Amino acid sequence: MKAKYQQLKRWLGDRLLARRRARLERLERQIDADAERKLQVAEYNGGLYVTFHGVPLVYGEGDTILETLEDCREIYRDWRANANREQL
Repeated sequence: MKAKYQQLKRWLGDRLLARRRARLERLERQIDADAERKLQVAEYNGGLYVTFHGVPLVYGEGDTILETLEDCREIYRDWRANANREQL
C-alpha cells in the first residue's frame, strides 16, 4: 500500500512538473512573439527608428539600428519575464 502511495505521489509530481514546464515554455514563446510584434524598425522623417507600437523612440543608422532593436527586444523580454514571475 505504501509503495502504491509513493508511486502515485511520484507520478503526480512528475505530471505537475511537466505541466509547469510546458506553461513556462508557452509563456516564453508568447513573450518572444510579443516583443517581435511590438518592437520594430520603421522610417520616420527620413530616418530609421526603433518603434514601440508604431511610436518612434530610438534613432539609429545602418547596422546599429538592428543591434539596437535586438537590445530593446531583449530588455523587453527580461522586463516581461520578471513581471510575470511576480504574478505567479
